[in-house]
Amino acid sequence: MYQKNLFLHNLDWKTLLNNADFDDCARINPDSTLFIFDCQQYDSLECKSILFDCNRGVIMTNKETKKLVNELVKSLAWSFLETRTINALKSGQSKSLPYVHGKIALIPLTGVTQHSTNWVMFNNVVGHSFNKDSQNLILHFSNFQGEKCKIEVVADKALWNQHLKIAAEHMLIQKELYRQESEYFKNIEETHLYRMCKEEADVNNIYMALKTFIDARDRILIESAIKEVYGEEATTRAVNDVRNLVIRKLKSII
Repeated sequence: MYQKNLFLHNLDWKTLLNNADFDDCARINPDSTLFIFDCQQYDSLECKSILFDCNRGVIMTNKETKKLVNELVKSLAWSFLETRTINALKSGQSKSLPYVHGKIALIPLTGVTQHSTNWVMFNNVVGHSFNKDSQNLILHFSNFQGEKCKIEVVADKALWNQHLKIAAEHMLIQKELYRQESEYFKNIEETHLYRMCKEEADVNNIYMALKTFIDARDRILIESAIKEVYGEEATTRAVNDVRNLVIRKLKSII
């Protein structure tokens, strides 16, 4: 039963489920989502995932946790491609992919994230520990519908510590990468080059989302590589199919 794998301190499962929202358009909110529970093995819940949200309470959905995570990541500039790149540079390949992007940290509770699993929105956790026999992870949250909340879930302690270490390293590496790049823009407003650019450019037409820029760069890179290998006879449909496949494989969990 799901109650044995996910224990809610000071909360009643029956009451929560009776008051739950069923939302097939549900999405992870980095500011309010606390925990994403994979329900596919529990037929009695009649949904694929449950999101615990500090504002909305329990949200039931037929989206798999994998889809929920991929939808969030696709909306952000930093994808699983960057996560895989850091993993490769640090320690080789890793099947398990915690996701970190600045102040956002999503940590899985299993070692293989290609399939749906439970995820912790760690940036909303205020404390964590394991019970005395180290079988259950205890997560503390400061707010769940106006009250403090404690969720206890079955988890492998060694694996959790490994994921936590990977996530911590990724966050600090990202901060360092940002620092290196920001050096080129330090005090840029004081330079003659910046003042000249403001005079020459159409300042009302310079906004470009970082996410849009990165996606376009990746599409151009992939399309150029395909045409280089297959020549101009590669059809537009073939180029698009391969491009979409590569992007899905690299930027998503899988």
